[in-house]
Order: sequence, then structure tokens, then C-alpha cells
Amino acid sequence: MTGTAPQELLRTETATPAGRDTYHVLILDASHKHSLTSARSLARAGLRVALGESAGQFYPAQHTPPSFHSRACSRALVLPDYMTEPEAYVDAVLAFVREHRVRVVLPVGDANITLLAPHREKFAELREMR
Repeated sequence: MTGTAPQELLRTETATPAGRDTYHVLILDASHKHSLTSARSLARAGLRVALGESAGQFYPAQHTPPSFHSRACSRALVLPDYMTEPEAYVDAVLAFVREHRVRVVLPVGDANITLLAPHREKFAELREMR
């Protein structure tokens, strides 16, 4: 969503008709330090931010990313391992975007960008459904 100002994102409702929370932005690769920096900046601008990370990327395995514990994180989302279950990972991201009316998906890592790029049209379809 190039060129979308934070003010434009704020025009969404705070909850879906079914009572589910909505999020303006879903930041993927929550274990990257850039994800936390982005979440803090977007939250300061008044946006609701969800952060997601692939279960296989936790190191050590029982440790969650620090960004999950930030005040900027309205929702922490553990996703399937994108290395061993790429289809399940993409499906989980699409489902979250659909269910929570996410306006922007921000993949931070190269692996995520490469994995999600072929599914760009599916994300565009969800945007058109709003």
C-alpha cells in the first residue's frame, strides 16, 4: 500500500461486526529488531498493530520475540513454521488478514517477502472485499 498515510488507515472501525478486533497493520517477522521499531512507530501514529512470527523462528524454541511484549503490540500471532509448512503459513496469514480486516501486511524478512509475493493477488482480493 504505497502512499497510504496513517490518517487514512485510521478510518477503519475498531471491531468487526462479529466483534473481532481489527488491526491496521500486521507486521511479520516479529523476531527482527526492525519489526519492533516499526511497531513502535506505527503505534505512536495511532495505529493498531499485530505482530506475527513463524513458530520455527523462535530461538530458543520456548522464547517469544521481545516485540510480542511491547506496548506497541496489540496482538501477538504465532504462525506455522514457514520453512516446513509454507502453505499453512500463507493460509494462516491470509485467514488472519481476512478475519481481522488488516489493512497492511508488512513482511520484514527476505524469506517472508519471497514466500508471500506469489500470493499478492489473494491479498488484493481481500482488500477489495472490504
